[in-house]
Amino acid sequence: NRARAYYLESDRTVDVVDVDAIIGRIWLKAGKAIQARNLLIEVRNAERALRGTSSVRNKMHLGFAELACGEVAKAEKLLLKVRRLNYNSKSGNYEFAFEAGAKLVEIYEASNRKHLADQIRAEDQAVNSRVKGYDDTNDKTNEAEEYYNAGEIDLALVMNSEDIQKRSDLGDIKGRQKAICNRMKYLSAKDDYESVVVLWNQLSEESIDVHEEFALPIKNFAMHALHKTGRVKEALKLFKKLDSDSRLEYSAQERAYAYENRARIELDKNHKGAATRYFNDAINTHLKAGNTARALKVSEIVLEITKTKPKEDPREKGF
Repeated sequence: NRARAYYLESDRTVDVVDVDAIIGRIWLKAGKAIQARNLLIEVRNAERALRGTSSVRNKMHLGFAELACGEVAKAEKLLLKVRRLNYNSKSGNYEFAFEAGAKLVEIYEASNRKHLADQIRAEDQAVNSRVKGYDDTNDKTNEAEEYYNAGEIDLALVMNSEDIQKRSDLGDIKGRQKAICNRMKYLSAKDDYESVVVLWNQLSEESIDVHEEFALPIKNFAMHALHKTGRVKEALKLFKKLDSDSRLEYSAQERAYAYENRARIELDKNHKGAATRYFNDAINTHLKAGNTARALKVSEIVLEITKTKPKEDPREKGF
């Protein structure tokens, strides 16, 4: 796990614990109940030591894991506590209470305690009918990002599909565009560039440009995917649009990625001089954006290129 290794190396213990909690939930979804339970117990112990108490969310998933392992009494105790903490706290999350309640109903019905199942169901329905409709779209976005950061790209894509659908149903145009941008990121991480291109072709230029903060990264993901799938002319055409977009002046990071994309196209055409110039533009722009790690990574590419004599073909002949 890259995120866990990074936090461990950086001596960020609390962040390591948070990543372990995510891994535990991933294992639980994957049917690895025993491993998930053992890890979530360790997370609970670490949270108690570092924060004085374990998180309600971890209690809930530990309860789910205990139930999956056949430890019904332990699961019941944990889930009852989750309901109580969320209902009796001003900062409580009703959705956690409802999730815990649904599992408790399963437990009670399976053990012939129908009166308790009916009671839990009635209480949750009574609360649910008296609160503003719960919008879990941000939860889905955050969970997809958690899976992505943990290296579980397939699970991130599953959650992202739900996110896109939910935001479409709600008419949340900005949220949907953010989710689409994230989907391109996840697909690119899997080298599934064909799917990125398919998604790109489904979008209209007008819809992309509605929200500027996502328009530029979407175009950069699309440009990279077009190049990777052999659609070089389309990629260059998109670069030309990006390069002339005034908004790029206010987003150093996206400008740097646009230069990187163009440089890689030139490098594939063996135009090493043009590639080096675009890579150098990318390095300088990354440094302006404060992204020194990326600048160093790109610098390594330039060093490899300059080991051999560059072939002609100036930048201005690129289009």
